[in-house]
Amino acid sequence: MAWPDGAWRRLSIDIGGGPREVSEVWWLQCGRRFADVRVARSAEAARFPYSSTQAFAGRSSYDPETRTMEWVNRFDTEDRAGALDRARLCPCQGNPRVLREDGDTYTEYWGRMDVGDEPGTVAESASSLRVQIGAYAITVARIGSRTVGTFFTFDGYAWTARLSASDAQAD
Repeated sequence: MAWPDGAWRRLSIDIGGGPREVSEVWWLQCGRRFADVRVARSAEAARFPYSSTQAFAGRSSYDPETRTMEWVNRFDTEDRAGALDRARLCPCQGNPRVLREDGDTYTEYWGRMDVGDEPGTVAESASSLRVQIGAYAITVARIGSRTVGTFFTFDGYAWTARLSASDAQAD
């Protein structure tokens, strides 16, 4: 599987005071498409960047020379569709972990899930984007005036919704 394709789970975030995790966060990357779902574990999550309940999906690119990833959200529970974002990704020791540096404001640590070498798949329509990597999938869809994001796992028989940012606008 090519870098940075894969199923990624955020291990922790640090805004000063040491790393800790305040949300359940998943990012799936397949080629130039990505999908992300985040569900806050407590009210404290609102103090941390990109830690509130939300979902977004769209196109991304990675420049290995500068180790910079850029992404543009096509679907977004936070109404950031079309906005360009970027981060520097630095490999760390571990299974492989990635350190995301966003200027000097915060750092995220991510772990890549072991999904073998099977390529991922992308299904995209005018109203949704679904990225599947192995037994993990995220769908971010526009339903009426709302955007909903859901993280699924596959147990060999059926897909099960594990996390949903369906009520993100109410947070």
